[in-house]
Order: sequence, then C-alpha cells, then structure tokens
Amino acid sequence: MASSMLSVCLLVAVLTVVSSAPADEKPFDCPDGEYYIKCSQAMCFQKCDHLVNLPACPSLHPSCYSPACLCDNGNLRNSEGKCVPKEQCGVKLD
Repeated sequence: MASSMLSVCLLVAVLTVVSSAPADEKPFDCPDGEYYIKCSQAMCFQKCDHLVNLPACPSLHPSCYSPACLCDNGNLRNSEGKCVPKEQCGVKLD
C-alpha cells in the first residue's frame, strides 16, 4: 500500500514539473533591430567580416545549441557588435 502511494506521489510530482515547464521560452530579449533564434543556418553569415572572409557553414551549424539575436532586414553585425546595413560595413567589394 505504501509503495503504491509513493508511486502515485512521484507520478504527480513529475507531471507537475513537466506541465509547468515553458514550451520554448526565450532566455533573453533582443535589442531593437534584432530577432531571437534558437538555431538557424542564418548564423553562418551575420558579420561584416563575412563579406570578405566567408565562414565554413556545415549543414548543421556547430553553434546550433546556442540561442542568439540576429540582425533584422539583412543587416550585418559590425566589429563593434552593432547591426548595420551592408553598405556601412566599410568593406570594399569588387
């Protein structure tokens, strides 16, 4: 009798913990002009430096487990970490 009561209590405790966990809560808020991603290949091309030095991007990015804020509207992150239009990257493209 005691073991079945313990089993029921454990089941209720597990169900309570599982049902109260947020489905996909963002661990942080992104600044204006940026958006949150949990995992995306878009992480492969996000910096001004990438206009000249293309990063190696496998089909599944190794940083996939790390959520991040990415620049909106095709903007890229400059050397100061701010999102800027491609034209403001200061990189001369041929």
